[in-house]
Amino acid sequence: MRRTEAEAQETRKTIVEAAQQVFFEHGVCRTSLEQIARAAGVTRGAVYWHFRNKTHLFEEIHREARTPMEDVLERLLQDDAADAGPAKLEAFCVESLLQLHEDEKVRRLFTTILLKCEATGEMQPLWDHLRRANEETVARLEAIFARYRKEGSIPPDSEPRVLAQALHAYMTGLFIDYLRSPACFRMPEDASTLVRHFFASISPAPARIGPGG
Repeated sequence: MRRTEAEAQETRKTIVEAAQQVFFEHGVCRTSLEQIARAAGVTRGAVYWHFRNKTHLFEEIHREARTPMEDVLERLLQDDAADAGPAKLEAFCVESLLQLHEDEKVRRLFTTILLKCEATGEMQPLWDHLRRANEETVARLEAIFARYRKEGSIPPDSEPRVLAQALHAYMTGLFIDYLRSPACFRMPEDASTLVRHFFASISPAPARIGPGG
């Protein structure tokens, strides 16, 4: 990599990190590219060189943070556990909550994604981006739950589409509630307990043992 390319990548990284901080402090809607440029110590022209607009910059941040269930699915892929059963999915849901509790950078990123992206006309492209990401995540979860049902890992009358939507909403809700009121949680213990409540509801009923069995 040429020196100028290395410098450009370093500048891009600096801009993204500055945007994360300014978005966190002021909210996405109330942040201008001029503010981000000042925080990054670069010109506004340098920001525009790397990013078309604020939406483009936010999408870059979203690729790093993802949404709660995007994060869980990424863990499954990285662990090469796409064929694992519900226990593995449950474990990664717990890990995702624990990371939120333990890592300040992760908390700031998710706070920006989930709480600092205001629903205004200017932000509509950002909401469209998040909506598409959520739809893709739910579709991937539905495929996973459909496989679980086929394998007998969950009850045969389970509806994969409903389970996918329910888990997505449950994890997103836990993240939002924790970010808003962390003192209401007893972490790290609550992470596994809360996630277990969801997965216990879809565990197959134990086989009945007949007379004399």
